[in-house]
Amino acid sequence: MFRRLGWPIVVPGLAAAVVCAGFAMRMQPPAVTVAARSATAAAALLMAKLLVWVVRSGDRFQREERLVTFVIFAAIVLSWIGVQERISEAAFDYQVTVQTRALIASARNLSRELQGFVDERQREAPPPPKPASWEADTLVRERFDTETVVDYEQRFGAQVRTAHDLLTFRNMRDRDLEAFYRRPANTFQMLVISEKLVFLAEKLERESQAHR
Repeated sequence: MFRRLGWPIVVPGLAAAVVCAGFAMRMQPPAVTVAARSATAAAALLMAKLLVWVVRSGDRFQREERLVTFVIFAAIVLSWIGVQERISEAAFDYQVTVQTRALIASARNLSRELQGFVDERQREAPPPPKPASWEADTLVRERFDTETVVDYEQRFGAQVRTAHDLLTFRNMRDRDLEAFYRRPANTFQMLVISEKLVFLAEKLERESQAHR
């Protein structure tokens, strides 16, 4: 069977494997398994063709032919390894892209939710203290501000810290966000967090698009 493995059989098989691998890597997400198997099939065809040549003519090989045989064998193996690494890199790059898009979307959504929370608390805020009832009004305001901070922490605290850490991991930093993200003291600082989250999300989106 190997003696019948001529170029008229090898070339179409190689072409089919290369085309299949190319289409697999252009899919979203990349069909990594299909691409890897196609590359392996191409390498196997070339290796089989090399084996046929050795079986047919190996007894007549001189030093030059033996060297050529080794070089071809090494080239096939190294090319296969290189293609497999490129396929793995493409799969990794796709996962990074997906995670980046998810982070951008989640940061924007979190910013909108936090903005809505701040707007709601500002509408519900008690009026400024009046001179006639200054102490009582001040206590009411302090109690309201404390409730706001507690409510923020329960609803947004963990999400904001996670978003901050993920953005920082991608070198997205902002001085004001660093100052307030752990535990904001009032609605003004919460509003700053909201604005900086969407600012960094947009910055990350621009940079990810520039690197495509």
